[in-house]
Amino acid sequence: MRRKKRILIVGAGVAGKKLLEEILSHKNSEFIVLGFIDDNKKKIGTTILGVPVLGNIEEIKYFIKSLQIEKILIALPSVDGTIISDIVKKCLEVNAACQIIPRFGEIIQGKIDVKAIRDVKIDDLLGRPLRMHDFSDVPTLVRDETILVTGAAGSIGSELCRQIASYKPKKIIMYDWWENGLYDLGLEFKEFFSNTPFELAIGNIQDKNRIQQTLQRHHPSLIFHAAAFKHVPLMENNVIEAIKNNIFGTFNLVEAAKKENVKKFVFISTDKAVEPKNIMGMTKLAGEQIIKNANLSNGTKFFCVRFGNVLDSAGSVLPLFKKQIEKGKEAVQLILKAAVLGKGKEIFILDMGKPIKIVDLAKKFILLSGLLPEKDIKIKYIGTRPGEKLNEELAAKGENIVKTKFEKILMVRRKKIDNKRLKTLTENLEKYCELYNEKAALIALRRLVKNSQS
Repeated sequence: MRRKKRILIVGAGVAGKKLLEEILSHKNSEFIVLGFIDDNKKKIGTTILGVPVLGNIEEIKYFIKSLQIEKILIALPSVDGTIISDIVKKCLEVNAACQIIPRFGEIIQGKIDVKAIRDVKIDDLLGRPLRMHDFSDVPTLVRDETILVTGAAGSIGSELCRQIASYKPKKIIMYDWWENGLYDLGLEFKEFFSNTPFELAIGNIQDKNRIQQTLQRHHPSLIFHAAAFKHVPLMENNVIEAIKNNIFGTFNLVEAAKKENVKKFVFISTDKAVEPKNIMGMTKLAGEQIIKNANLSNGTKFFCVRFGNVLDSAGSVLPLFKKQIEKGKEAVQLILKAAVLGKGKEIFILDMGKPIKIVDLAKKFILLSGLLPEKDIKIKYIGTRPGEKLNEELAAKGENIVKTKFEKILMVRRKKIDNKRLKTLTENLEKYCELYNEKAALIALRRLVKNSQS
């Protein structure tokens, strides 16, 4: 007979009890539960289905050692992530493995399945809980509509495609220049979204004719423009390419959307457009200004959605940590909610919760790797890379922030540039780009940004 693993359950609440019931219902379970750990003093000393509540989290190392515990199962679906981090750290210090029950889904439905127990993920360790939002108003935006997503193979673009697919669109046009990424997304949709019609469109947003041909062929009613060059240090050394893609690529899409009478156009922007200190941020602020000035009394409604760094997005710090030590659903939910709200000219900003320090994220990621920060892995401080800002800002000093009817979506009010002035500024910028005069282009870009901030 196979020896059962000696375990403790952290959390003597509803989730912990259901987990115990599920384990006891399986005669062939690999676990034998020797006790609960809980910080509720009233529960300590009581029993749940014959299993004692031994003590609190501060005492967990003592009980692991004295009872020769091999694994800890965390059943705390709603606590702050810092508590999960503390539990994981204590377990690692005494060589006990940790697993956790899901924090959504089965808990909400009142179901706890032993099969759902999984390893602890970075989401569990965050100091803020991930939230799922009410989508009741999104179907009317998406259902039976043809939707174009640029940058569809990227982190935000691909997640937009997945979530849009849940609301029965007529068709999703996935537009990107990245052949391999687009191919992989197509394979994923064939397997998991087989009932959703889609088309993979290889193309560059800098190619005006390709954009016009794509819109004329498919007639999308809604465009999510997520395509951009976004790597800050890389764009510092590729000024012309950043301008051509992020500014004039956006302009190409705007002009094509007007011609094809697209209903709504959502420009995905970034916190780096706020009082920008780098080329990428400057080009995104210029893109915001183009979007704001594109609105007419009739026709396509253009608006922006601005948010900060997205956990685990391509090019973010998490994949880098993964490589050194061995997907952003909430942001996309809020983009869809903002698309419902937008009537034209708005700049929406998404409240993504309390910012997380990179050093804290690094420590949590080291814990996830089964190691202890500073003991097993030293953290090296290298400072900011070229063009990077140390802190996120989602609104500039001169911008007025107002609430909207949706929680976690705010709106920025800012004056737009005179259309003639904007045309002159962009024409000068385009001329220098065509000449590949990087110095003059940078001066023209800064002039455009200065006008956008005034």
